Amino acid sequence: MNAAGDDIDPRVQRSRAAIIRAIGELLTETGVATITAESIAARAQVSKATIYRHWRTLDELLEDALRAITSSARSDLPPTNGIDDALAALTHYASDSTVVAVHEALLHLARNSPHFRKLRAEIHDLTVADLRHSIETAVHRNELSAQIPIDEHLARLIGPLLYQTLQPKQTDTSTP
Repeated sequence: MNAAGDDIDPRVQRSRAAIIRAIGELLTETGVATITAESIAARAQVSKATIYRHWRTLDELLEDALRAITSSARSDLPPTNGIDDALAALTHYASDSTVVAVHEALLHLARNSPHFRKLRAEIHDLTVADLRHSIETAVHRNELSAQIPIDEHLARLIGPLLYQTLQPKQTDTSTP
């Protein structure tokens, strides 16, 4: 089998994808604290045995799911043609409810697990590396000042994004 998993049985690929998708949905709806093998199996419409055939523990499954969801969200970002596009893509990423739920789950799990603290740092570093690349490109294109350190540009971007992400979603209660 190659690294891309091309030789994996399509049924296995479908069940694994359904399980990962189910975790994303459950994270968004209820948060990580309520996720169990039973709730995942019910949502994915697979047996618990299927889950444990692919992953030895719930923690292994959560790790794979958190990695897969953030990796997919990052790879879905369109190529950017300048700082405005980069900011729009980043705002889209940071406001995606599943991505937000993954980061909330990582914060929760990292409190009690060195393993999840390491995973949280790894995913954080990848996200910051994406931001840093966008900022360095913008500085090179003279879209941002080269006089301001990259880390200060990062802080100026991340602050408003966090603020926007932490705001409760407004629901329209008016009737047409």
